[in-house]
Amino acid sequence: MTMLCKRMARHLKRAEEELALIEQRHKETTEQLLVAYRDVLAVLKDPVGDGAEGSLDDVLALKQAREIVEEAGGFDLQLDRLEALAAHHGNNFTPLVERFFRPDRPTMFKLARMLVFTTTSQDRALLDALDHALAHQHLTRALIPDTPHRAGAGPDEGEEGGGVPLDLSFASKNWLKTVYAKDEPGMLVRRHFEAMVFTYLVEELRCGDIAVAGCEEYGDWTRMLLDWDACVPKVEEFCAQAGLPGTAHGFTAHLRQQLTDIAAEVDEGYPDNADLTVDPLTGVPSLKARQGRTGPPRLRRSMRNCRGGCRPAACWSTSPGRRTGQSGGTARARSPARIRR
Repeated sequence: MTMLCKRMARHLKRAEEELALIEQRHKETTEQLLVAYRDVLAVLKDPVGDGAEGSLDDVLALKQAREIVEEAGGFDLQLDRLEALAAHHGNNFTPLVERFFRPDRPTMFKLARMLVFTTTSQDRALLDALDHALAHQHLTRALIPDTPHRAGAGPDEGEEGGGVPLDLSFASKNWLKTVYAKDEPGMLVRRHFEAMVFTYLVEELRCGDIAVAGCEEYGDWTRMLLDWDACVPKVEEFCAQAGLPGTAHGFTAHLRQQLTDIAAEVDEGYPDNADLTVDPLTGVPSLKARQGRTGPPRLRRSMRNCRGGCRPAACWSTSPGRRTGQSGGTARARSPARIRR
């Protein structure tokens, strides 16, 4: 499991590094696209005609726009470049993870079939996605449905089996944008979907939301908790030491009273609170940004001197008669009293 976690972390890091390189390469492409489509917009806005009216100007403008696109490399090349730029827009490195995940894919799936994963909560969304990836591991086609095959579904119901789509709410917006096919609703890009599942599997193993049966480091931490029957005799003593009511009703009333007191205190001090404002239309509260204190006058003078630059001989070391040289070393200098000012 440690190897799996380290390998996935390495894949994510390499994907981020690759994204940085792609962004550097895309700077030139972005400038070319901006120049090309600036000319297109200029032509469409103010077409150069020979005095013809109406539709003739529109046709001429369209012809000029097509010529500009062809001079920039053609429609196909321009569209491919735009797709490449859009794929990584918003610091989105998720499309690159699959490239680095691919060599380790057989090992990852082998481990996933050997190990028994359990959830430490009632949320099984990620484990259902893992089962879906395992069920389609043998396929070679690019797209798979986002609906798991329902047990007992007939052959006429298709692969989806009329079931409920996977719950991928655990994934970020960038991952969802990457794994779902653009032109085919309800279909997942298989390779990206597999990389996403193992990425979040490692994340939830680290935070303890998913455990591995029989594993000490990634075991189920809930098994180490005391049973409620063993806690009941100790509840009263614990609550007395903590200053809390010992019953469920009393504990709830205690929390409700604390919340009421704090709300009343905040409401009472709101008119005098200049930092807190509440939007009258939406009711959303917001805090104003505070500015730092100006500091003493000597500090302000020192800051102005630093911004204005220091004279070369103004920095002295603790040793008499020596000063810091411009190259970082030390050199003999005259006594500070004899330096011309």
